[in-house]
Amino acid sequence: MNKLKLVLFILLLAGCSKKDSGILPDALSPVDIDPGLTPIAITNCKLPELLVRGDVGIGFPKLANRLRSIGNLKVNVIFVDFPDAPATQTTQEIFKILTPTAENYLSSSSYGKLSLQLVPQHKWYRMSKTSTSYGWTNLTFASHRKYIQEAISYSDPEIDFSGSDAFIIIANPNAAALKNGPAFTASIGAGITADGKEFLSSATSGADLLYWEGYWLPHEFGHMMGLVDLYEYGAISAHRYVGEWSIMGLISGKGKDLFGWEKWVLGWLSDDQVVCVNSGVNRVTLTPLETPGGTKLFVSPLSSTSALVVESRQASVLNSGIPKSGPLVYLVDTSIPSGNGTVKVLPIDDVDSKKLFLTMSVGQEIKFGNLTVKYVGKNLLGDVIDLKR
Repeated sequence: MNKLKLVLFILLLAGCSKKDSGILPDALSPVDIDPGLTPIAITNCKLPELLVRGDVGIGFPKLANRLRSIGNLKVNVIFVDFPDAPATQTTQEIFKILTPTAENYLSSSSYGKLSLQLVPQHKWYRMSKTSTSYGWTNLTFASHRKYIQEAISYSDPEIDFSGSDAFIIIANPNAAALKNGPAFTASIGAGITADGKEFLSSATSGADLLYWEGYWLPHEFGHMMGLVDLYEYGAISAHRYVGEWSIMGLISGKGKDLFGWEKWVLGWLSDDQVVCVNSGVNRVTLTPLETPGGTKLFVSPLSSTSALVVESRQASVLNSGIPKSGPLVYLVDTSIPSGNGTVKVLPIDDVDSKKLFLTMSVGQEIKFGNLTVKYVGKNLLGDVIDLKR
C-alpha cells in the first residue's frame, strides 16, 4: 500500500470528515480502485534537442551555449538613450519597472533554484546615432550585435564584466523606434566581448517595456537560458498554440508560469518528478506545478521527437489570474522550431486564443490519437490522472 492509500485508509477508519477534521479540501472527489502504474525509463520521455534553430530549443540536453538556469546569476544592467530621444526619467525610475518583479518571477518559477542579482549602473550612456538608425524595423543578428557592442564599449571602462554572468541593455523606453526588446543568443565566436570575456546571451529592451513591465525580462531571460517562443510568428493567430499559458507564450498571460516541460529542461524539475509511460492504463497523482515537491509531469512519448504531457495548474502564485484550476494537457515536439507550435495545448482549437478554460474538469477525458487522458478526481496531494494507451 503506497503512502497516499495509507493516508486515505487511516482517514476512513477514523471517520474523518471535512466538517469535523478540517483536513479534506473543498473539491475532494472520490477516487476508484487504482489501476496501477507501469512506468518506463525516463530517457524515453526526454525528447532530444534537434538544434532546429541552433540558438534556442526545448529538448534535452539543454543547449550548452545558453545561460545556466540554476544558481546565483549576476546580471549587469546598462541604460542607454539617443540624441533624438534623450531620457527624461532617471535610471532609478526605469529600473523600478523591472525590479523586483523579474527576480521574484524567476525565483518562484524555479522553486528558488535560480537567483537573479540585477546590478544597475545608474547612468545614461548616450548612443552615437539616432534611435531610428539601429535597424529596429528589420533587426538582424548583425545589427543587433553591433548595437549591443556599442553600448558595452561606452560602459566597459566603468564596469568590470569579468565576474558577470550576463548583462542587459535598457533603452530609454520613450524611444519609440525601438518598438520591442529582443534577446540576443549567439554561438561561440559571435558573442559580445567585454573585459576579455565573451557573452553569448543578452537582451535589449524597447518601447514595449512600458507595456510588459517587469515581466519583459523573464520572457527574454527564458531565451537567454535557451527556451523557444510559444506564440506564433505567422499571421494566423499569435496565441493559437498555447493561449495565455507560459510567459514564453503571452508575457501578460494569466497563466504565466512556465510549462512543467520547460522547467524540466531547465533543471528546475528533476527526473524523479516526472512519470514516463507508454502502454496500458496508468494512474498518477500530480501535485500543483506552482508548489515545490511531488510528481509534476505525466508524460507519454508519441514519437522520437514528440510527447503528450499532463500537469496540474492551480490559481495561485504566478497563475493567480486563471479562472479554472485543474490538469492541463499539451503536446511537445522538438522538431518544430520556435514560433511555429513547439508546444500545443489540447484539445487543439485555433480559434481560442486564451485557452484558460482548457484545464480539465473531474470526469473529463481528452483523447489524442490512441491516448486517453482522464481526470479521475482529487485527493489530499493533488489531481489524480489516468493515462490509457
